[in-house]
Amino acid sequence: MTNAKRGRGRPKGSGKNDGPILDRVADAIVKDPQLKPTTAMLRIIRGQSGWDATEATLLRRLQGKWKNESEKLLNAARERAARVNFPTRPVATSDRWPPISDFERHQRWLDSAVGKAAMGYVTSSAFQKVVEQVTSPSYQAELSRVEKLARGLLDDGSLTKRISEMHKLSDKIFGLDKWQRGF
Repeated sequence: MTNAKRGRGRPKGSGKNDGPILDRVADAIVKDPQLKPTTAMLRIIRGQSGWDATEATLLRRLQGKWKNESEKLLNAARERAARVNFPTRPVATSDRWPPISDFERHQRWLDSAVGKAAMGYVTSSAFQKVVEQVTSPSYQAELSRVEKLARGLLDDGSLTKRISEMHKLSDKIFGLDKWQRGF
């Protein structure tokens, strides 16, 4: 008889194909060099469902393979990142300007009676006074004070409590609280 110990687990070379997952780990590390391999593995494992093993089993299996193949995988990921083609656009065209039909449509609106009335109001002294008032520092300070008061009412819960009390009172007045009293 031989004294050889029986091997545990799968025989060497018959493991599961984790190459695509390890490639994704390497790509993530190349993209963010501060990322640790285990963190990248966990993100990939948790980001996908339908695995055939538990998270711990997958992580352990990937860590073992990463230990043996990390340099090769990282070099391949760096090559893939260097080969990425960035799409280019023609220089002569631009997306900043809308088609001429949009300009025509806006011009037609401005030429209409409603557009002329709106432009007349915008250029009027009454509108300018409103703009001056709304943009004045005193108005902005008052608006800020009101906003702080409103936030305070919401944050301390007193407004919510008062609204709840009003609901109960209105239910009592209109007889909607009968279900609470058992009819």
